[in-house]
Amino acid sequence: MENNNRITVNPGIMGGIPCIRDLRMPAATILAMLAEGFDDIKII
Repeated sequence: MENNNRITVNPGIMGGIPCIRDLRMPAATILAMLAEGFDDIKII
């Protein structure tokens, strides 16, 4: 599996919550949206 470092953790951004790289969007938010049935196109 290729590691692209898409999820980053930085204490200075969002208090260290794992976020999508270069966005202030928590990874947990993306996972919750996918679990609710959102298409990847709707999330972007």
